[in-house]
This record gives sequence, C-alpha cells and structure tokens, in this order.
Amino acid sequence: NAETLDSNTIKTKFEKIAPILQTIHASGKELKGEFAPFDEIKKYESLIQGEIYYPNYEAVRESVFSLKEELEQIGIEKKSCHIDLVPENFIEDENGRVYLIDWEYSSMNDPMWDLAALFLESNFRKAEEGEFFKYYFSENTPVSVAKIMIYKILQDFLWSLWTIYKEEQGADFGSYGKDRYLRALKNLKEYVESYEK
Repeated sequence: NAETLDSNTIKTKFEKIAPILQTIHASGKELKGEFAPFDEIKKYESLIQGEIYYPNYEAVRESVFSLKEELEQIGIEKKSCHIDLVPENFIEDENGRVYLIDWEYSSMNDPMWDLAALFLESNFRKAEEGEFFKYYFSENTPVSVAKIMIYKILQDFLWSLWTIYKEEQGADFGSYGKDRYLRALKNLKEYVESYEK
C-alpha cells in the first residue's frame, strides 16, 4: 500500500526527506565509483553520432566548463550520494515512513549535487528551496547555494546531451532535451549575474 511521491507531494514531506539525505551525506560511507559531471558530459558528447543541435552550443559549453574552476574555488566535497533524486524514488508506506529507492547511480559526489537534483526534478521554487534548507542544514550537512546553482546548470546541460544520445537510439523525449538546455542557459545567466564580477 505504499505511495510513490511526485513533484507536489514531495513538498509536504520535508521533515521526512531531509533526514534521509542527512544520513546519506554525513554517513562517512565510501561508495564505489565517483560521479564526475564534466567527464559525463564529455562521455555523452563522444557517444552522440550526429549533430548537437542546441543553439550556440560551443559558446555555452565553454561557459559551462568554466564552472569547473568556480567549483574548485568554492571547494568540492566527496560524500556518499544518491545522484538520482527524482520524486518517484521516494515512497511512503502505509505507516507514513518514507524510503529512498533506486540506488543504481549512487556514488561519491558533492552532496549539493543531490540537492540540485531534488530541486530541479520536483520544480522547487526558490522559497521552497529555502524552506527545505531549514530541515536539511546542520553542522554535518552544510549548504552552499552557489554550488547548488552550478550543479543545476551541469545537470540540465548533461541530461540535454543524454537526451540527444537516447533519441539517436530511437527514443522520443519531445522537447525534454531542449527544455533542459534552455533552463541551463537561464541558470547560467543568473549565476554569472549573482556570483561573477
């Protein structure tokens, strides 16, 4: 009788979801593998047979890769992470206990990647992100809004390339890839205006 959460119901469960992520990120567990976003981007670029048809791709790619230095200056943490925080990976049993499932992509990464994924995949508004921080933030699980912004950009950019690759294999994602690419552009502009001089 478990219920799968969605992008609406997940926003009513912060007090249950945040402790799960705190436990993972502060666990000290060493997971196999490391999720390296810039390497993943290069991997999908190499897998794509045809043209990457997104507007101004090369210029945007250069801006995206310049974020690597920004991340290194802020400081990248390597902790155990889930990586794939779509709302459907949270399920609530009939007693109200929430579980996080589907650990296929779990590996070592910066915890802010997980928060960026959570916020993107469930379409959090800024106020909802701020509300979630109240439940998640602690001495052992700090928050960096700048890193979350960068990881949002990297995720949208990466999954937009993944979409082209999958469509070359016969899948049809409609406007999904282009939508994510354009959101990456929007967030890139916001990041530059907010953090770069």
